[in-house]
Amino acid sequence: MSHNSDIAGLLLINGAHATSDSLITAAFRGDIDRIGLLLSAGVDINTPDSRGVPAIVAAARSGQFEMVVSLISLGAIVNNTDTDGISALTWAKASGCMLAVDAIVQAGGVEYSEIVPDEETELDETLASSLQGQKRQTTTKPYLAHPLPHKTLSGHLVRSKSEVIVADALHYRGITFDYEAPFFGKDRKAFRLPDFTIRLPSGTIVLWEHLGMLDDESYKRSWNKKELWYAMNGLDLANLYVSRESNANGIDSHEVAAVADAILARYRGH
Repeated sequence: MSHNSDIAGLLLINGAHATSDSLITAAFRGDIDRIGLLLSAGVDINTPDSRGVPAIVAAARSGQFEMVVSLISLGAIVNNTDTDGISALTWAKASGCMLAVDAIVQAGGVEYSEIVPDEETELDETLASSLQGQKRQTTTKPYLAHPLPHKTLSGHLVRSKSEVIVADALHYRGITFDYEAPFFGKDRKAFRLPDFTIRLPSGTIVLWEHLGMLDDESYKRSWNKKELWYAMNGLDLANLYVSRESNANGIDSHEVAAVADAILARYRGH
C-alpha cells in the first residue's frame, strides 16, 4: 500500500469523511489502494465528483490503464460520461493510452462526445483549400463576425487587452506568430481558432491559448471541449501552452512571461 493510501486509511479510521471527490482524485492519479479504501468506506464507484466527472472517465482522461481495468472489474459503468457528455473511451483515445482504449472497448465502451465549441467552424472544400494554401492574414478574416479592436506592437489586431499583453510578450522575444489562424482537424474541414500559432524553426506547430473568462462555467466547458478536440485531431498537448485569468485574479504578467520564455527556449532550439 502506498504512503498516501496509508495516510488515507488512518484518516478514514479516525472519522474522516469519504467522498466521491476523493475517489475521482484517486482514479485520476492511479491510486488503486486508495480506491479500495474509499469503496470500503461506502463511496459509490459510479457517483461523479462535484464537477460531474465519474471515476472511469477520470482514469481514462489521465491514461491510467491499470486503474481503468480495476474500476471496470469493480463495477464501474464503462459508458458513464462527464457533464459535457464525453465518454471514457473518447478520453482514453485523447490521452493516447491504447491499452485503456482496448480495455474499455472490450468491456462494451462506446465513443461519444459533444465536441461543439462556440467557435467551431466547418468550411466548404474550396475555402478550406484556399485557407490552407495561402499566407494567413491576421487583420482580416471574412468568416469571423466579431471585430478585432486592439492593436499590438507587431501590428496584429486582437480581441482583448489581455491578448495584447500575450502578443507583445511574443513580439519582445522576437517570436513570430499568427493570430487566430485555423488549426484544421484530421478531416481537413473542421477547424478551431487558437489564439496564437507559432511555427518553430523545426517545423513543429505550437499553440498558445489565453483563457480569459475562467469564472464562467460555460466558457470553461467550451475550453475543455476545445482542448479535447485538439488532442483528438493530432496536436501533441506538449505543444499546447495556456495562460489564464479570472475576474478574481486578473491577468498575471509573470505567468505570461514564463509561457513566452518556455516557447522562446524551444524557438531557439535550447
